Amino acid sequence: MSHTILVCTYTNVAVDNLVEGLVSSGVKALRVGFSGNVKSSVWEHTLDYKLETHPLQPTLARLVKREEDLSARMMDLESKLEEVRRRELNGIEGLTKRGDNMQLSLLKMQNEQHALKSRIYAMQQQMLRNIVSDADVVCESNGALQFHHQMFCL
Repeated sequence: MSHTILVCTYTNVAVDNLVEGLVSSGVKALRVGFSGNVKSSVWEHTLDYKLETHPLQPTLARLVKREEDLSARMMDLESKLEEVRRRELNGIEGLTKRGDNMQLSLLKMQNEQHALKSRIYAMQQQMLRNIVSDADVVCESNGALQFHHQMFCL
């Protein structure tokens, strides 16, 4: 059974140099951390690149889009429901049933949103597990992994 090694350095430049050296030696290195000034020769070994090119990324993007669309629809329905409830308070009759139906629809949407968010989280975690388990060495600058510790669940 093989285990991934974690290597920490003090600077991003040192991480890049380390990853370059490891990769040129045939080691599968994963660079974790701020990707703003990554050497171009190291980019394909970054966590960001691996996430962008992961086979599950298109499915994840569709789920995220569905959740965003659902969230927008929920906000619209909440606004309409508030208007119906306000009109009910002003004595306009016949709106109670409509408001109740809207409330029920909103609850169903909230359940769907919760399920979508759970699927998105599970898929993100699976992607991270795939990427990290494929690496021989994870290289990060001081503190970068601390920032990402929730993502990795090592």
